Amino acid sequence: MTTPTTTYQMWKRLAGRPGGSRLFSAAAMARVPYSASVLPHVVRMERGFAEVTVPKWFFVNRKLV
Repeated sequence: MTTPTTTYQMWKRLAGRPGGSRLFSAAAMARVPYSASVLPHVVRMERGFAEVTVPKWFFVNRKLV
């Protein structure tokens, strides 16, 4: 089995703490280009899987002409 990535290790450290998933999501937004524009929230993460929610708002749902 391969070793977990640093991202997954950070998730495991923060997920069980109060506000940990929000803190992880904020750190991910700071690191991933352009992701802050859609305000993602990482709800659950396992090896090879991540569940992320994104609020439905203007910048997520707008149509480009």
